[in-house]
Amino acid sequence: MPEYLANATFEILDSNNRPVQVYDNQNQPVYNFQSGINGEIQVTGLEAGSYTLVEIAAPDGYVKNTEGVPFTIEAVVGEPKPLILDLGNIVNYQGKIQIQKQDENNQLLTGGQFELQDENGQVIKVFNKAGLETEQLSAVDGEIFATGIPPGKYYLVETKAPAGYILEDNPKFYQ
Repeated sequence: MPEYLANATFEILDSNNRPVQVYDNQNQPVYNFQSGINGEIQVTGLEAGSYTLVEIAAPDGYVKNTEGVPFTIEAVVGEPKPLILDLGNIVNYQGKIQIQKQDENNQLLTGGQFELQDENGQVIKVFNKAGLETEQLSAVDGEIFATGIPPGKYYLVETKAPAGYILEDNPKFYQ
């Protein structure tokens, strides 16, 4: 089941890819607006036409969805009535890593321990392949896997070498 995310920032582009001024739920003119606690957005003031809803900033810890959602508002005769459009779900992702640990003969190694550290050397919590939150990752059948990684720059640091091997002292950089 999806998690509904508040605080994603959006804008609406017209058919010429120009931002459109709309009115937020407090009737204030805006060019960009945020999703509410239930992940929904609500704006008013759009005229008939073709538009694209575009996410311009993801909530903290998520990756911005770069695919716009096109929609059309049809012209109506007479007094306009409120129109509710369901544009579906816009998915925000968190990063993941999947790396193989090999020896000099390309043999997959099991048993090494690793941490994912940010640029300041702080260990971050991630989810391992079993879906458990952890600060320590293990190489299993030569694979190191983590998900739930917020956008950023990280070092994968080996903290314990597999049995019979020397600790890798050159952290690998990822972004």
